[in-house]
Amino acid sequence: MDPDKVFKFLVDNLADWSRVTVLTLVRPAMRFRTVPVESGNSRSIIGEYNSEKEFWLNPQLLAFALLSIVLGLAINALIPDRKPGPDLLASVIIILTYWFVYGSVLHGICLLLRGKGRYLETLSVTLQVLSTMYVVTSFLSLSTATLLTLPQLDRWVRAVPVIGKLSLEEPILVFFVIGTALLMIYVPLAMRSVHKFGWIRTVVLMLIPPLTVWVPIAIYQKTGLLPSISNSLGDFA
Repeated sequence: MDPDKVFKFLVDNLADWSRVTVLTLVRPAMRFRTVPVESGNSRSIIGEYNSEKEFWLNPQLLAFALLSIVLGLAINALIPDRKPGPDLLASVIIILTYWFVYGSVLHGICLLLRGKGRYLETLSVTLQVLSTMYVVTSFLSLSTATLLTLPQLDRWVRAVPVIGKLSLEEPILVFFVIGTALLMIYVPLAMRSVHKFGWIRTVVLMLIPPLTVWVPIAIYQKTGLLPSISNSLGDFA
């Protein structure tokens, strides 16, 4: 295999990834278009005698999500005192599965709010936003956790009730705090575009990230990443 071609492939994909990331941060409504399924064999699996075109997620979106997960995991691994998690393949599967479930549940909530978007549109935008936020949150978490290790800040951070002590003992918690804050902004804005929501229903969607953050925390606990949270909280009981 030609090393120059491999290098060019990586550079081209990273360039596309960074462009999509910036566009998503600037305009959450920007999204990958769903693509028509034109294969006759695929059509027989999706549904017989359907005269309308069937659509599915854009393969470029899936590639973007996978690359974001790998980059996010690489950055997270650098967070000080972070405990080891599952191997790369297991981590990718867990995260991607959670994102699909998150997007599906989010679509159900949007329908309850009388949203007008289609399921694949909701899922596509959700995957794009979560992928972008995962890498951005990982970078901000690494930066914050690194700053928290400075002796000059230790005393000030510990003075903050509960959160301060937990942030020093379990730096990965910073990831969930920052990620929740970002999703409270970007998820509602993205769904506002997909489902044609007004500002009232958009604001209601801001409640979803803080209400669902316990699910990924539970997943991390089950994989052994945060085994001492309960012990840390017990100090304040």
